[in-house]
Amino acid sequence: MTIVARVRTPETRATMRHALIDGHVTAFGLAPSAERLACALAMMCVEHANGAAVWCHNFGNIDAGHDWAGDVFALTAQEVLGGEHVERTKMLRAYADAATGAWGFWTFLAGAPRFAMALGAFDRGDPGGAAHGLKVGGWYTGSEVDYARAMVAIYGEVYATVSEVGEGDPRQAPPLP
Repeated sequence: MTIVARVRTPETRATMRHALIDGHVTAFGLAPSAERLACALAMMCVEHANGAAVWCHNFGNIDAGHDWAGDVFALTAQEVLGGEHVERTKMLRAYADAATGAWGFWTFLAGAPRFAMALGAFDRGDPGGAAHGLKVGGWYTGSEVDYARAMVAIYGEVYATVSEVGEGDPRQAPPLP
């Protein structure tokens, strides 16, 4: 594990969408369903201030756990612990580019049983349920009501842009089990 500089790697909704598709294809061999992609894109917008606050191509602000052997960077952020707002510095995963960061997001999400509820909600096109599953799994520490409200609103905005993914795309397939 090597500590690297924290570098802002901003994205737009369009570039996040493309990276999420490419990362999903790399991870699973097929493009995500429109519902799965729209939930993921809504989540990225919530996590990253609509793409303005992406650091080191880390899609989802994934912590570098003890088993992470790749590059890491330090990020200080507000969290809610025991009902109190605290500032914590954590080590997060760093990736070489957006598609690799999106691959890291998909493999982490799908590989952790604690997020199965959230991924199931992604596949149903249920951003409120996804926010709940992410909270239960420990993805974020803030208000579930606020996170869910934001995901639902953004999902409604981005669904039309992602539902076009399957049209003529041979990689499109139904959601993974």
